[in-house]
Amino acid sequence: MEFDLDESLGRALFKSNLLVRNNIQKQLKTFGITIDQWTILKTLYRHHCFDSTEAYNQKELAKECSKDQASLTRILDILEKKDLLKRDKSSKDRREFLILLTSEGKELIEKMLPTAQNIVKNLNHIYTEEEMSILINLLNKLIVNLE
Repeated sequence: MEFDLDESLGRALFKSNLLVRNNIQKQLKTFGITIDQWTILKTLYRHHCFDSTEAYNQKELAKECSKDQASLTRILDILEKKDLLKRDKSSKDRREFLILLTSEGKELIEKMLPTAQNIVKNLNHIYTEEEMSILINLLNKLIVNLE
């Protein structure tokens, strides 16, 4: 069997990722944030809802959001200028920064939740429940084997 770059897994993953991200970005544009900013905000919000300490270690946040430190720092700078989050130095380690959502950040996320739920609902309608389960399992298997 001949290898065809146009039919490769990498191309399918790249193109589907691009199309999904572009679709989501169009819907987030009305809120004045990018998909990368949304990823950080929703992770902080989820952490805030389930952890009483509220603050998120910057290194852990980078890992959780699959961002390198430089990219995360740029995104945090933008979100901090928008007063959606704040950074505090850790009392335990002066090299460590702790990230917290501001009340404005929490309000924005709560305002955006219906749009986010609609995005997921629309993507889930592409596949049957069984197909979605298989797809997620296969992608998770790929992730585990490449990490």
